[in-house]
Amino acid sequence: MLQSFKMALKSIWGNKMRSFLTMLGIIIGVASVIILVSIVNGYMSYMTESFASMGVNQITVNYRSLPSRTIDVEEFYEFYEENRDLFQGNDAQRFRKRHREARQRYHGRHHRRRIQ
Repeated sequence: MLQSFKMALKSIWGNKMRSFLTMLGIIIGVASVIILVSIVNGYMSYMTESFASMGVNQITVNYRSLPSRTIDVEEFYEFYEENRDLFQGNDAQRFRKRHREARQRYHGRHHRRRIQ
């Protein structure tokens, strides 16, 4: 045990720069964790005090799911036509190309269904 301790000290003194950088990294890491925990605890106590100063000791949160709306290709194309000035430059060219491809897929799929 004593021999291992002596060998460790000899290694530390032999590589002073590496030992210093390792200790510095450990110190910075521990300090940053302590600082972050202190900030979070301080913010939590601030929020608790701010709610308490409002005279409220209970908060109710209601979750309400709003219905989503689907849009077909034709409605999207109408939107594009009405807002054409918003689509300019390369974005407009990419939009037109993707829209053409989507229309072809959409109409092709419905056309195949009617044939079958």
